[in-house]
Amino acid sequence: MERKTVLVTGSLGGIGEAICLYFAKKGYSIISVDRKEADTAKPRESALRVAIIWDNTGFIDHYELDITDPEACSELAQQTGPVDILVNNAGITRDRLFVKVDRDTGAIVDTMSVEDWRAVMAVNLDAPMYMTRAFLPQMVERKSGVIVNIASVNGQRPQIGQTNYGTSKAGLLHFTRTLAAEVARYGVRVNAVAPGYTDTPMVQAMPERAREAMIGEIPMRRLALAEEIARSVYVAATEEYYTGSVFTPNGGLHMP
Repeated sequence: MERKTVLVTGSLGGIGEAICLYFAKKGYSIISVDRKEADTAKPRESALRVAIIWDNTGFIDHYELDITDPEACSELAQQTGPVDILVNNAGITRDRLFVKVDRDTGAIVDTMSVEDWRAVMAVNLDAPMYMTRAFLPQMVERKSGVIVNIASVNGQRPQIGQTNYGTSKAGLLHFTRTLAAEVARYGVRVNAVAPGYTDTPMVQAMPERAREAMIGEIPMRRLALAEEIARSVYVAATEEYYTGSVFTPNGGLHMP
């Protein structure tokens, strides 16, 4: 049987790596996409761990790409050819209060910068559009394909200090549902996974007190494992009667 192919953006991060590993174990060929090695805290070795599963027999390709460049996304689609599953996983935060007010004087001392707003929107919302625009036509032509967008629990509920991040992820959820309604007739499904707080290197790097406070908000009193998020992505991608759905592995943090 011909191997199906999954393309994962943000593949060198904790959740992205887990998604690659999970699909590789299920027998998929992996197209790993992330920023240039010099720009990422976790270099290409993460993606290579997937190749090790298959004894380096070529079931993984890695591309260094700026996914905020629409032309680069289009060129990638021409290089790779059709994919069966596109996972728009890459995301960033630039957390800051939209308006910071001095408690004593009431004076405004800081505001969210335009640069922080645009950076988050570029990666979290614009890039999924660019990648989808690049790969969706191939899926429509073949009348087969799945897109899974990785949103966030904080795109479903407000979180102080994340007006930019929350807005980008809420927009991604609406993008998911609207696109799902448009392309279902062509045999293409579009779903989202909105993880809660997840045990990744980024979270582990937080101060212990902040991490404990985060866990205290979760009814199940623990962080999600990256593999649990990956398993939700797999279900969203492979269960054939789901489209326009949002999977919410968040330990009860938000119950829509």
